[in-house]
Amino acid sequence: MRTSILVIEDSLDYQLMLKACLTEFYSIELVVTGNEAIKLLNSQPFDLVLVDIVLPDMNGLQICNFIKSQKNLNNTPVILLTSKDSIEDKLKGFDFGADDYITKPFDHRELLARIKSKIKADKLSNNLIKISDLEIDNSKQYVFSKAKNERIDLTTIEYKLLLYFSQRIDHVLSREQILNYVWPDNLNVSERTVDSHVSNLRKKLSGTNTTIDAVRGSGYRFLITKAKAA
Repeated sequence: MRTSILVIEDSLDYQLMLKACLTEFYSIELVVTGNEAIKLLNSQPFDLVLVDIVLPDMNGLQICNFIKSQKNLNNTPVILLTSKDSIEDKLKGFDFGADDYITKPFDHRELLARIKSKIKADKLSNNLIKISDLEIDNSKQYVFSKAKNERIDLTTIEYKLLLYFSQRIDHVLSREQILNYVWPDNLNVSERTVDSHVSNLRKKLSGTNTTIDAVRGSGYRFLITKAKAA
């Protein structure tokens, strides 16, 4: 699965430049406004966010602050793109939680190098994911339940599902969203297939402090059912 980047930029010239620069290496979603960005951030995970500070409806710093204030998003690297180049502006950006700050105009090679560096660092720091009693070792695709005191053996699809749910705790995910994340290039997978794999994963999580609830007419929601294990 390709690394995904959310780009929030209202300048047409920079939109075209960023598309040309990034699409060879990454899967990108490009939006113009902060409200569009927040809607996407609430519906699907991204590996990195590029955001301009000056947007039509809100300040890019507000988006940065939103990302860093959400427990399921706050590890997502954020790079600010802006023509504001004073030390005060840069310090303000970092105060709002930005992981990097690039001033316009910039060389696309520098941008790619900074993106690669941030994504690599983020993946290294997120190799071990802890959710209640579950420990997910992303480097080995290994899942262990402290509540059950045993390893949970998952198929590749079930593991992808668990990773997706773990990034959206207590969020309702539609079958279409799950399809697009787990099977992005397979047009022949049906919603019935989604139901089957989610059902299998739910059974394997039985006895842990997590569960997957079916939300009638909407999709599924991943929940922590008990207090976090000590």
